[in-house]
Amino acid sequence: MHASQLLAASDWNIQNGRIIRPRAVYSKITSDILTGKIQERVIADARYRGPWAEASRQYYSAQIADALFSPIAAVTPGTSLTALFSTSQANKFLPLPYGQNAPSPGQAFRIVCGGLLTTPASGTLIIGIYHGPTTGGTLIASSNTFTPTPSITAGYWRVEGTLVYRTISEIATTSTCWFGGSVDTSGPSGGTLADVSALISSNAAVNVDTTGLTANSFGALNVAVTPSVTGSSWTPEYALMMSLN
Repeated sequence: MHASQLLAASDWNIQNGRIIRPRAVYSKITSDILTGKIQERVIADARYRGPWAEASRQYYSAQIADALFSPIAAVTPGTSLTALFSTSQANKFLPLPYGQNAPSPGQAFRIVCGGLLTTPASGTLIIGIYHGPTTGGTLIASSNTFTPTPSITAGYWRVEGTLVYRTISEIATTSTCWFGGSVDTSGPSGGTLADVSALISSNAAVNVDTTGLTANSFGALNVAVTPSVTGSSWTPEYALMMSLN
């Protein structure tokens, strides 16, 4: 559809068959005092009451907030379920909309985070993704039990994935979503330790809170680890959340 079809014909300034611009704005020709160049300044007309052509949604990917760009304190989980980000860090670097700014059905978000990793000589690992800034939120996806790259010193970890909201409700904990992603562990650059990857996924649509009414269950994602043995250390070096649409 041509832009001229979005407004009534009477609302456009048409000269010699050419569409100049809607009558909602007009131009004033000015001269730049330094360069002497002729410039056109567009000024809004507050009296205009006709229709407008507006974009109804976002059609580009963009970060929701500034990314983590400086390492935060290492996390040593032992054998307990442990979040890799504190509550304030998850809210700051991995935020999600809620309440009056709740997402729409079909809206998608992408999480990417990673950093440095030390692992013991043996043991398995489970990675979980939580809807909410703490492990008191809703577990929406997890990996299988896998064996990460063993005996890493200053190696690497990376978690990434996509969150898609399926339904959005104004009743607490009755919106639904699906998460799919992966985790990678690797030895340091130039080493001989093999990379290990595992999928992270929901196994059904998960009920979550997008109202802001259920404590620790809205407003961010967090990543948690459950090692089978002690000796691992996780240092987040970067983390970001993007809105995909």
